[in-house]
Amino acid sequence: MKCIIYADSQAAIKGIVKPQKQSGQSIIISAIDNIESLQSQRTMTIKVVWIPGHWDIHGNEAVDKHANEAAKSKGNSRHIPTTAHKYLKSSRLNKIKQAIDKDWDMAWKAVTNDAKQLRRITSKRHTQKGIKLYKAINVRHDVAQLARFHTRHCSLNQYLFCFGHADSPYCNCDNQTVETAQHYLLPCPRYEIQCTRLIRKVGIGGMWIEKLLGYPELIEHTLEYVKKTKRFKF
Repeated sequence: MKCIIYADSQAAIKGIVKPQKQSGQSIIISAIDNIESLQSQRTMTIKVVWIPGHWDIHGNEAVDKHANEAAKSKGNSRHIPTTAHKYLKSSRLNKIKQAIDKDWDMAWKAVTNDAKQLRRITSKRHTQKGIKLYKAINVRHDVAQLARFHTRHCSLNQYLFCFGHADSPYCNCDNQTVETAQHYLLPCPRYEIQCTRLIRKVGIGGMWIEKLLGYPELIEHTLEYVKKTKRFKF
């Protein structure tokens, strides 16, 4: 009428005694249900006791021996029935994330006639994309600004002209060069001073649009350049 369960896992004991929102809920619920069933059907007193590595517990060595024999035996029809538990919550979430990433990657690669600039940036080595890239930026407005450059949906004349918000797609520096993100971030003579400062921070090797918009360590300098040019209304 008395049962004592010895266990060397403090986390398991705490999960049974005081269930929280930790992973492995199905296993914890199953253990609690079994304990409550014994208590109600057999009026059995049950205690769960922590011990350091099963030390000095009578019969523990015999139990370990039989458990090992049962684990190693194959084809034995007298196996101990076990309860099938669901995957742990963390494992399920990880599998779901992997499936989403795989589906997204397949869909992204299946279509190549849109988002050409973003494809160009993310196709280069060492560039980051998606949430990993945007999480590195603390200011929400800067995240939006970076996304505009990635998609080319920023207030430069090339984009504005497509919707009738600019008289021409050309840059005011010479009225012959289309004002694209590439032109604005790199050779535009109107921002020679700001561009010189940017080069000092990222180096000549960093003056590629893929790096300026795709390398997390360079993006803060790119966004600082954008602010200093005062080309956009903030």
